[in-house]
Amino acid sequence: MLVTAWHVVADLGGDRVGSEVLTDALDGSAAAVPSQVVAVDAVHDLAVLRRAEPLRESVAGWAATDAVGLYSKVVINGVAEVDDPGHHYAYLYALGEWRGWTVRDGVALGRLASPDVMRGMSGAPVYGRDDGLVLGVVSARYNSADDWLRNSVWIARTEDLTRLLEDCAVVPVRRRLTLGDRVGVVRSAGSVAVLPVGRIPSGAVGPVEAAHEARLVLTALDESCRGVGALDEAVTHLVSRACGTGWEGRQLEGLRRRLRLRGVEPRVLLPRLPDHEEAVHRWSAPLPGTDPGHEVSVHAARAFLSRLRRTLAEEIEDGVLAELSASCRTFLHEALTDGNRIPLSGFLHALSDHLTPLRSASVEPVPLDPAAVAARTGEEHEDGGDRVFSPAGPVPGRPELSAVARQMCRLPAVDPCLAGRERFVADVAAAVDRHMTRHGTATAFLCGQPGVGTSVVAVEAARVLTPAFPGGVLHVDLHGLVPGSCLNARTVVRVVSEALGVDLGAEAMDDVRLVASLTAHLRDRRVLLLLDNARDAAHVRPFVKAPAGCGVIVTSRDRAQDYADRGLAFEVGPLERAASVEVLARCSEGGDHSADDDGHMAALHLLAHLCADLPLALRIVGARLSQPSGPQPSYLVQLLEEESARLDALAYGDRAVRLAIRLSHDALDPAARRILRLVTAAPGAAVTGAELGHCLSAPALPQELLLNRLVDRSLALRDLVRMPAGELLATFRLFDLVRLFALERLEEDEPPDVVREFQRSSVSYLSARLTEITNLEHGAQLSGELDPTRFHAAQRLAQENEWLDLATDLAIGLHVLYTARGELDAIVGVNDDRIALQLRQNRPAEAVKACLLNGDTLRSAGAAAQAADAARQAAGIAREYGLTDRVADAEFMLSLILWDEEKWAESLAAGERAITCSPPRGSRRRPCPSRSTTAVRPAGRRTSPAPCGGVAWRRTWQNTGARPRCAPWRSTHGAWPRRTRATTGRRSISTAERQPCGKRSATTATRHATTPTPPTGPSGSTIRPPRSTCCSMPPNCSSGPGTIPEPWRPSST
Repeated sequence: MLVTAWHVVADLGGDRVGSEVLTDALDGSAAAVPSQVVAVDAVHDLAVLRRAEPLRESVAGWAATDAVGLYSKVVINGVAEVDDPGHHYAYLYALGEWRGWTVRDGVALGRLASPDVMRGMSGAPVYGRDDGLVLGVVSARYNSADDWLRNSVWIARTEDLTRLLEDCAVVPVRRRLTLGDRVGVVRSAGSVAVLPVGRIPSGAVGPVEAAHEARLVLTALDESCRGVGALDEAVTHLVSRACGTGWEGRQLEGLRRRLRLRGVEPRVLLPRLPDHEEAVHRWSAPLPGTDPGHEVSVHAARAFLSRLRRTLAEEIEDGVLAELSASCRTFLHEALTDGNRIPLSGFLHALSDHLTPLRSASVEPVPLDPAAVAARTGEEHEDGGDRVFSPAGPVPGRPELSAVARQMCRLPAVDPCLAGRERFVADVAAAVDRHMTRHGTATAFLCGQPGVGTSVVAVEAARVLTPAFPGGVLHVDLHGLVPGSCLNARTVVRVVSEALGVDLGAEAMDDVRLVASLTAHLRDRRVLLLLDNARDAAHVRPFVKAPAGCGVIVTSRDRAQDYADRGLAFEVGPLERAASVEVLARCSEGGDHSADDDGHMAALHLLAHLCADLPLALRIVGARLSQPSGPQPSYLVQLLEEESARLDALAYGDRAVRLAIRLSHDALDPAARRILRLVTAAPGAAVTGAELGHCLSAPALPQELLLNRLVDRSLALRDLVRMPAGELLATFRLFDLVRLFALERLEEDEPPDVVREFQRSSVSYLSARLTEITNLEHGAQLSGELDPTRFHAAQRLAQENEWLDLATDLAIGLHVLYTARGELDAIVGVNDDRIALQLRQNRPAEAVKACLLNGDTLRSAGAAAQAADAARQAAGIAREYGLTDRVADAEFMLSLILWDEEKWAESLAAGERAITCSPPRGSRRRPCPSRSTTAVRPAGRRTSPAPCGGVAWRRTWQNTGARPRCAPWRSTHGAWPRRTRATTGRRSISTAERQPCGKRSATTATRHATTPTPPTGPSGSTIRPPRSTCCSMPPNCSSGPGTIPEPWRPSST
């Protein structure tokens, strides 16, 4: 593509689009070939041609003609008609000086002065001597003999050339920003690279340098909006993109007028700059003296600013702002989008310090004192140099002391096991940075259980925040839990002041004045102070109020604090399981085991579980795995599975989980230490304050306060559940590895008889709570109904200690609970425990009763297979202990269950065994189960059995050996009500008189239909079908067709 003056091609007959002229290279490197005219602008004297063959080189780009500085040196290169007979000049260079602009006959032109421009050089390019960018095209020259405008050369503007190229779409135009003495925009055609000069390098510069660059660009945009900057074309482009197609003509006119009068200062564009909201409010306020029809509403003005921010962010990625340095682009993009990927406080602080005062909403001009503006913007320092942000140097005379202090306060090395923490670290750093930006200070607090890596997270967050604190990031380990090593306030002041080179003066001062002096010196120095491993809140109280412009991060295992800023208190938890496995996998790569071994990953998952996902424990295990001849993961699993030796196995070199926990343990008072030990003795290693008070015969509230002290010291967890009555139930449990440590202390420091008595009281307490749940008493702890884990733990503990009465009560209560909810597997499991307890107490008859009752419940629920197993279990126990009549009951139940399943032969066999075991007629015995008539079964249809009345095993839970307090369904008058129902928002638990077969047992959800009974005659006797239809048995039954075995023989009642 070639550009020249229109009148040049017009003189050659190419004044119209499509015309052809011959063109060649001035230096002879390209022969003359046809070139087609593709675009013309006769008014501005410009023409664009497409040459059949390209020339050897292209221009780097062109700059705005209106942005050329006065007296700038320029160069013109073109064909000259030199009056030198006998000689031919191929081309001529002419030097010139820029003299300004004009509008001639309504056409804007540039002007330069050069005595060397000669006839024939029309259409030649004019480019800057220093940067080589084209500034215009020679259109005409004056060489008047009377000296008016002598040696003036008129220049066609590049702005008109850009418009011509874009309107005709003959070549894409790219725009790039240039930063030097002035901010400008360079255009280029197609993919031609732009090589601007005099700009800030695009390397990794800090936030202060990035802020300086951003200030130049944002200020230029602001000035261009108001018509006095060099980015007017860029502003037009940005505004057009921001407005899109959603604005009407009057609104656009109103926005342009608002931009001309108020510009867009940086505080309007960057949400996290101080006074942003006030700046937006002033910018959006109505313009005085504006026609209401052309006025933009406040809402529309704010919406335009949001769109403009998004457009600027997009231009940073690939647009007019893409030529900013990489650091400035990153910071400015995050500031425009209000992002959290990197700390912005240092960048925004440096930027705000260089901005002019907030502009008034008035449109009247107000003169400013230049000295005040210079002092505010920081353009000039006292020594005449640019303002620089840098930490103070060492105190004169003690450089060696300052060097040692800086070594003591440097951040620890990067932890190699940071898997799974990256997102959390970024969140902490972003929250601190955001608070610094909005409030000028930030105080953050991090806590966590022993070995969870709280210090590592804090250190890495401080490392991320380093660019935001150019004054320095100092790490001070307070050793708060190490006796004899705890740093006091004066030591912290001494180390920090020497590291920063702060001279606190030679005057003697007490601790309070020392801290106050250091705080005063830190003000506005942009320093981040990391106080690691504080003992408690009182330990760091003198330092937690961060000075203006500074930040403080505190880590401690004591959660009790009130100094952290809102939203800056963080709890560091264990790693996610996937991250734990990743840490172990990285460590195991160096050992003599391959990740492809069978079960390798499964073993790593189990190791992570045994380490409770604690980074300290994982690092210890990882250190063992990484040894060249280290053990296999499966072998470490074997070592760690034994709880009594797990803490011994989690020790390697100077790292030990036991030592980390002991530091927190030793900081407790004696009462809290005893509570820590006793929690492990409770069933499920969890307690409530009321339970602890019951076991220790002490008030509940002081015990709950002691439990909360364990939570504050990051040794225990607290789960809060709101009960229906409105009160909160707090359950406390120790962290897994803390529990193992406390168990060691329990065995060493508590007498066995004291522990046993405590456990019995705890089991008794839980049994009473279970009874309240099954009785539906007001105030019952319903969380135990949803999660009965602790009841099971109490039952197991009671069995281990031979407290069989308590174990039986708990088993009965759990059976009632599961029966009410219809959970079959749980019913079977807890009933097995109950049967085993009855047998251990040498009560086989009660065990058989429990089996039969369980079978009846399962049969009513439609679980025929489990019901048959229960009946067989009852028969087996009865035979083993010689309970012949119980065998008959069990076999009879089994025959009914098998009959329901249409297993005719097995049902008849069980019935015959029941007859065989039944006592002779006329003998004295309890009534035989189910002497009522079996319902008629039509051919091909299965029906439920008729109700069985008069059976001994239909009694309720009171007849199964339980103590009276575990019989919540007995009426206060000694009789069993037919049916009462209580509903508490969950599945109903009913109390009822024991019904015949086919109905639910007592306290069971009544959702099963009652089996229909045979009709009765006038006298109340049962109406029965003919004998031949009473039972439809298969022809191969041993009893023969048409006969009925004894258990199904019709009775007369």
